[in-house]
Formats: sequence, C-alpha cells, structure tokens
Amino acid sequence: MQRVIDQCANFWPPQPCCVCKEEKSRRDECMLFSTAKDPAADCRSLVDQYKSCMQGFGFSV
Repeated sequence: MQRVIDQCANFWPPQPCCVCKEEKSRRDECMLFSTAKDPAADCRSLVDQYKSCMQGFGFSV
C-alpha cells in the first residue's frame, strides 16, 4: 500500500486513483452495504460529494 501512495505523490497532474480517496471509500461502502431497495438513491449525497471532489481536480465523472 505504501508503494501506491508513494507513486501517487510523484504524479502531476494527479491521477484519478490518487485523489478523493476518502470520499470514494465512503461512497463505495454505502453502495455495498446499503439495505435500501435503491442503493443509488440512498447514497446520493455521498456520490455527489465524490463527484464534486473529482471535479475540483478537473475530472469529469
């Protein structure tokens, strides 16, 4: 894991896999463990937070 983190630190511009990790983790966890009939609707705010974070780095999601 440390190797991946070190590799991410050396990239400019940042790579999509290296940014918004916390937001992505919360989004993924919500989608995987949601007990709602529609997990996408249940996790909408976390999905939006992730999209907003990625857009802040110039990525279109």
